[in-house]
Amino acid sequence: MNRGTVIAIVVGVTIATGFVIWMVRNFNSHNYFWYETYRPSSDQPYGLSYTVDLLEHFQDEKPEWIRKDLITALEQTQAPNYLFIGEKPLYTDEMADALIAYISKGNHAMIAANEFPVTLMGKLFNDGTEAGNVLPPFNEADGFQDTNAGTAILNSYHDKYFDLYFRYPGLPKDRFRFSYRVRDQKESHSWRYFQTDTGGLQVAAHDDRHYPSMLDLTIGNGHLYLFCNPVLLTNIYAVDSNKIPFFNIMFSHLEQGGTLLDEYSKIPPSQQAGDPEFNSPLRFILSQPSLRSAWYMLLAGAFLFVLFRGRREQQVIPLAEPNVNRSLEFAMTVGRMHYLRGDHLHLVQQQMRLWRSFVKDKYQLVAGEDQELFISKLSMKSQVPESAIRDILDTYKSFKDRLSLKEKEMTDFYTKTRTFYKSCQ
Repeated sequence: MNRGTVIAIVVGVTIATGFVIWMVRNFNSHNYFWYETYRPSSDQPYGLSYTVDLLEHFQDEKPEWIRKDLITALEQTQAPNYLFIGEKPLYTDEMADALIAYISKGNHAMIAANEFPVTLMGKLFNDGTEAGNVLPPFNEADGFQDTNAGTAILNSYHDKYFDLYFRYPGLPKDRFRFSYRVRDQKESHSWRYFQTDTGGLQVAAHDDRHYPSMLDLTIGNGHLYLFCNPVLLTNIYAVDSNKIPFFNIMFSHLEQGGTLLDEYSKIPPSQQAGDPEFNSPLRFILSQPSLRSAWYMLLAGAFLFVLFRGRREQQVIPLAEPNVNRSLEFAMTVGRMHYLRGDHLHLVQQQMRLWRSFVKDKYQLVAGEDQELFISKLSMKSQVPESAIRDILDTYKSFKDRLSLKEKEMTDFYTKTRTFYKSCQ
């Protein structure tokens, strides 16, 4: 085993061991996926199924789901509340206008997101609309970016713990402490806060650094609540009995009478329009934790296969020269030897064997005791006259007791068999 092979084996074993350890650490923790999915049907730590159950219990009725066309749902619903919990609501300009109109009628909306879209924030902060007139100007130096990808008015810091305080009159200023967990470990997390000047705005909640975490915006006759740490509303905290008062206060911002839960705005606008690029199989695979892991395992296996099996396992084998058929040359050489020796009888015997073999292979006939029957059948199949076949057999029979033959006798016998070969069908 040479040095290159040893190095390749060591590298391969190291990669495989590291990959196995990674798989065990990430996928053997009670089958939990520690990702912030914000899916209302997910019972994983950072899903929303238990949160939805708490909301239903708080309002004594099931929420209405918005999975198709947010604008139509807001225009037709009788529910006085709208709720979005997710990474970022992907509002178009028309969707933002419909939401502002819905709130202005006296309804309540709560958006809990890590980012707020410019399509909405640009309309709220003094863009010339009626809704914008009730909000203070937004300073671009505070982080406003006119881009669909940028966050609107947020900043963040990292810490293992997050303390939240509500600032409503009449509410006790109790501290709600949260920690971000991955499996059994508390890990540092990016906690967000509103960094804009909040003069004239109602701060509904702040952290222990007095950074605003939740804003209460009055729009027309309704209220819009912006909460910038949606992870606090996921299952891992909803199942904690110590956090039930926190959820009661959060849901108390919503009125009785039903709530619209928005899932439609989590879908990119291009996918809402049916863009096939965003419906590709690979995008779906990478969006699912289990399928994404299987995809990466497949790529790792292919890499290891190329690394070990793609190398040559032996030296290059030189091309062998093709075999040459020399049977005809051999036959000619043997025949010439017999001819030069004058062994004409032996050549006649060889000719007769070849003739009988030809008849047997082509017509399935073998000469037996009944020579006349054999001649009749062979003549019928080969279309050769019986006299020519009988001549061959009789001539050969006359040579049976001979010890030698003359050259002319051998040549005549050869002529008769050759005539048979040429005329047979």
